Amino acid sequence: MKSFESAGEERCPCPSRMLNTNKRGITINLKESKGKELLIRLAGEADVLLENFAPGAMDRLGLGIELFLEKNPRLIYASGSGYGLTGPKKDNLAMDLTVQAVSGMMSINGLENGPPMKAGAAVCDFVGGVHLYAGIVTALYEREVTGVGGVVEVAMQEAMYPVLTSNIASLHRNKWKQPLRRGNKHPTRGSAPYNVYKANDGHIAIICVKEDHWFSLLRLFNREDLIVDQRFATQALRALNEDAVDELVENWTKTKTKDEAVKLLAKNKIPAAPVRNLEEVTRDEHMHERGMLRYVTHPIMGDVVLPTSPIRHHRSTARELNLEPHLGQHTTEVLSEWLKMSKDAIAELRGFNAIH
Repeated sequence: MKSFESAGEERCPCPSRMLNTNKRGITINLKESKGKELLIRLAGEADVLLENFAPGAMDRLGLGIELFLEKNPRLIYASGSGYGLTGPKKDNLAMDLTVQAVSGMMSINGLENGPPMKAGAAVCDFVGGVHLYAGIVTALYEREVTGVGGVVEVAMQEAMYPVLTSNIASLHRNKWKQPLRRGNKHPTRGSAPYNVYKANDGHIAIICVKEDHWFSLLRLFNREDLIVDQRFATQALRALNEDAVDELVENWTKTKTKDEAVKLLAKNKIPAAPVRNLEEVTRDEHMHERGMLRYVTHPIMGDVVLPTSPIRHHRSTARELNLEPHLGQHTTEVLSEWLKMSKDAIAELRGFNAIH
C-alpha cells in the first residue's frame, strides 16, 4: 500500500493525472482495522471491486476474496496481476519490462542482428488492463443472467499471448524455428513494401498488401516498366526481394516531405502514414475534433493535452472533462453518499487513521 503524508498533497505522477480524469478519489488505510471494515462496507454497495496487488496481499490483510463475496454475492471481484492468482510463478515480481521479457514480446522486437528490444510504450500494462476491463464487463453481463457475481482475473503474461498470434503462427509453420527479429519489416517476411522510409523531414510508414496497391505505387513513381519485372511479379517475390523494393520506395520518399508523400499516397489509395513525434500526436486535429484529446490548463502541469476515453457511445453526449482528483478529495462525499455516514462518523474514522 502506498502511503501519503496528507490527503491534499500532490504526489500523483503525470500518467495518473492523464488516466484518471472524470473519476472520484478516496483514500482508505487498509492496515487499520477501521479501514478494512470501511472497504468491506463499500464493497457491499458496489458492483465491482478491482485490485492489482500481488497475489496473496489481500489475504494477508485479512481481506480475502470470499469475505467480499459473502458480504455481497452480486459483487464482481476483479484481480489484475503479473502471472495470475494461481500457478508456480504467481509470486514472481512483475513490471511491464519483465513481462515484455517473459511473454516473448522482446524476442521479436529489435533488429535482426541486435539484442532483444522492449516496446517503447508500456504495452503489457495496458493490454492487461484492457483484457481485465473486458472481463469485468462480461462478468457484469453474466450476473444479469445468473443473479450472482464472482471472480474475474487477468494475468499480464497471458494477456500478451494473443498479441503474438502472427509470430507464434510463424513458429508453427517453421517447425519451431524462432522467427528472426525484423525491425520495421514484416515479421514473417510476408509483404513488401512493408517498412518505414526516410522523407526529407522525417519518416513514412508504407505497406502494400494488395496487387492494386503495388501497381498504384509504381504508377505514382512513374515506374510502370517494373510491372513486368519478375522480381516483383507477386507479393511473395516482392517479399523475397524486399531490399530492392525498399530501395525503390525510399528513392522516391526521400525527395518528399512527410506530408507531401502521404497526401500523394493517400490520393492513390496506398496505405501510408507519417511517423509523428509525440508533440505532433497531441495536436492531431482529427482526434481533437472527435473529442479524444482536449486542451486543458492544469493547475500543476500548466497547459496540457489530456485524453478522454477512446470508447464512443453514440447515444451519449460528450462529458465535460474533470481533472483527476487529488488524494482523498471525494472521501467525505462518497462515504456520505454510499454509506449515509455523518460528518462526525467520518471525522471519527480520520481520528482512527482509517482515512485521510
